[in-house]
Amino acid sequence: MNKLNARKQHTITFISQTRFNSQTYGLHSAAILDLRRALSRRLNYDDLKDRKPKPEGSDTFLDHAYWLLNYWDFVAVGCYETDLDFETVHLNLRGAVVRVVLELRCVIAEVRRTEPRAWQHLVWLFLYFADESDIRLAMPDLGPKPDFLSPQETFIWETNGGDWRRSSPRWF
Repeated sequence: MNKLNARKQHTITFISQTRFNSQTYGLHSAAILDLRRALSRRLNYDDLKDRKPKPEGSDTFLDHAYWLLNYWDFVAVGCYETDLDFETVHLNLRGAVVRVVLELRCVIAEVRRTEPRAWQHLVWLFLYFADESDIRLAMPDLGPKPDFLSPQETFIWETNGGDWRRSSPRWF
């Protein structure tokens, strides 16, 4: 019980320090959101690749997208390896994970085409957090199946969401 409480406390501390109190996270997130609003449509890879936010900075929108995807993949690895408490992350960050994957699926698709292991833990976490309709929407753009999925998780992948009722990952 003590180990579980320590993991939950660590998760809450991590979330509050790196997400809610982070100017860096806000900078990257705002850059992508501003571009999305300016274009008034779904982003594609070319939108992000060459454009830079105003005022001109050294980062392209693609750099901002990579930062966000790497951040959320780090959170997903923490959940997968049980360093972070899955349920606490689910209750507090589910919507953010789903939104970033849906918004940046064009980047995920492009990169995972040549680097299939990129962001695979984020894709795995998305399978647990997203609604069935979101999974079906994103599935064509998520790249190859992560190589560590359980049989039940593979079923979700192969049926584009299937009729599986989400629960905690297999080890909880």
